[in-house]
Amino acid sequence: MTRIDPKKISGARKTAMPDFLPPQLATLAKEPPTGDGWLHELKFDGYRMHCHLNKGKARFWSRNGKDWTERFLSLEKPLKKLPATTAILDGEIVVVDPKGRSSFQRLQQSMGSGAALVFQVFDVIYLDGYLLTRTPLRERKAVLEELLSKSSSTGPVRYSDHIEGNGAQFFKQACEYGIEGIVSKMADSFYESTRNKNWLKVKCNKRQEFVVVGYTPSKKGFPGFG
Repeated sequence: MTRIDPKKISGARKTAMPDFLPPQLATLAKEPPTGDGWLHELKFDGYRMHCHLNKGKARFWSRNGKDWTERFLSLEKPLKKLPATTAILDGEIVVVDPKGRSSFQRLQQSMGSGAALVFQVFDVIYLDGYLLTRTPLRERKAVLEELLSKSSSTGPVRYSDHIEGNGAQFFKQACEYGIEGIVSKMADSFYESTRNKNWLKVKCNKRQEFVVVGYTPSKKGFPGFG
């Protein structure tokens, strides 16, 4: 299996593999950004994870630095087949419904039940001794696509594809299909372990959360609040 030479990747920096690297987070936006300088991906409804692949061993870290490896042991075997000795992959652990849509409810119900988990990978930030956080996103996606080129599009480890430009139309189609939303990323941006506006998330279902701090019962005997 052909390996990618990380020395040829622009912005790659030779360094030891980090023990943990906080993920980049997206900022909530009301609508997709315009212009051709954005890559648009589907927003998955699952658990955000960094996968550290090291000499055939896969370890999963949550966005808060918790080791969740024991929950996703079924994914180690397909990850071992990737043409890399060491890597850090950024993605989402999901369970998909019969139409191929990720479902957080199904994921929660499946934990510990042996149901088929899927790792949707959308970024690579370390590869065979080189840190890629200063490599433009467009190039990281190309490296990732090549790294996962032998993985099945219906298998447990999948490449999260994107479109370039046409964010409004992509968002409209995602909502019509029942997807949670989209994530739009600046094509030439670096990977930053923070929340900023280089990554934007737009949700299809607009909702707000409220906290009830007090209420009065109905004086007319009706159920509910007064």
